[in-house]
Amino acid sequence: MSEATMATEAYLQTMKAATDSVGNLSTTQSQLGQSAEALASSYVSTAKVVADSGMKFSDELSKTGSGFIDTIKTSGDQLVQSYQTLGSSMSQQVEKISADGQKYTEGLATANQKLSSINSAYELQLSSINAQVTTSQELSKSLGEISQHLNQSVSDTVTYKEEVANLSKTLGELNTIYGNMLSAMSVGGGK
Repeated sequence: MSEATMATEAYLQTMKAATDSVGNLSTTQSQLGQSAEALASSYVSTAKVVADSGMKFSDELSKTGSGFIDTIKTSGDQLVQSYQTLGSSMSQQVEKISADGQKYTEGLATANQKLSSINSAYELQLSSINAQVTTSQELSKSLGEISQHLNQSVSDTVTYKEEVANLSKTLGELNTIYGNMLSAMSVGGGK
């Protein structure tokens, strides 16, 4: 019974760990949403930078072509950095989701093993109880036979007692007859 209790507690702990993993998955998804918002914000700021750059471009185009190239290069670098940051963030989030999914799968596998252990323990208990019931039935049958033998012994003992009483009575009668015979012989022999 204690194995079943332990297995049940282990199952509950495994289910709690699985619940925590699902909570972590939710948190990770929330962080992924925040990263997407950061990306959108980055796109907006990049678009603003590009727009500003476009304005500067039109102003500077008339002044010099080299200022235009520097502005485009700076905007391109900022865009590349934004994409790299987003890619790194998304990669981390995907790895985290994968790890949480693996933990959840392991938790379910552990829970299945614990349930299997509980089932085995119950089967052992059931077979033990069946064996005890069979033994009790055999003991009850044997006790019934012993009771029958004792009842028969009691009736045999009563018969034996009656026979001993009859024997004693007969011996007493024989002794009386023998005593009378001896008395008659000694009275007759003394004459």
